[in-house]
Amino acid sequence: MPASATRPRFSSLFGPTIVGIALLIQPVAGLIEHLLDPKSGTVVADHITAIASNPDGRLASILVGLFATVLFIPIALGLAHLVRPGASRLGFVGGALALIGVVGYSAVHGADIALLEMVKQDAGQVRATQIVEGFEASAGGATVLAMFLVGLLLGTLLLAIALWRTRSAPRLAAALIIVFLVVDAVGAIGGIKAVNLVAHSLLIVGSGWIGLRVLSMTQEEWGRHGSAGGTGPSSESSPETARSP
Repeated sequence: MPASATRPRFSSLFGPTIVGIALLIQPVAGLIEHLLDPKSGTVVADHITAIASNPDGRLASILVGLFATVLFIPIALGLAHLVRPGASRLGFVGGALALIGVVGYSAVHGADIALLEMVKQDAGQVRATQIVEGFEASAGGATVLAMFLVGLLLGTLLLAIALWRTRSAPRLAAALIIVFLVVDAVGAIGGIKAVNLVAHSLLIVGSGWIGLRVLSMTQEEWGRHGSAGGTGPSSESSPETARSP
């Protein structure tokens, strides 16, 4: 068995153009999602009231959020591919967790759409609040939320640390992603939308910086980057890698 077969790899799925564009667009979509969302604070009843007062804004926010979630798939795979020797397994674990987070976040968006339709049909604030609180307290709801929170937060954190440790991306850009995770968590826990907007602005800079770096790579450089990420042969001895789509 060739040595390259022992290395966790995501390199053949997306090329630098797709990954770079996703890195540029996804954080902007995340910022727009928060700007459109009428919800604020941490009280479920207040969320229901805000949704009822602006259902179109809430729907637009959810759809933009779904778009941003889909864009995170090439980002997770691309960043895992980008990690150099010294933290390739850390990058692999981070990418895998991030993909699990994408599944969880998609399920959360699906639940949000169902709740929105319930509110639009005048199900009643008390009943809608009970359903949301029941979902969060149930085993199924807790599993979905855990997939989302642990997957996306921990996965993205591990990817950023791997990029920072190996200098696979500008260190300041990787640091900005880590700062984003902390600031965004503070905003979410405190229910302070302004803090979340600041966090996503930091992510736009950090992710966009890496995106521009990735877009400047040729297919050959991208293929070499993936081959250099482990103990496998270089791209010259693995032409299939250099032809990644």
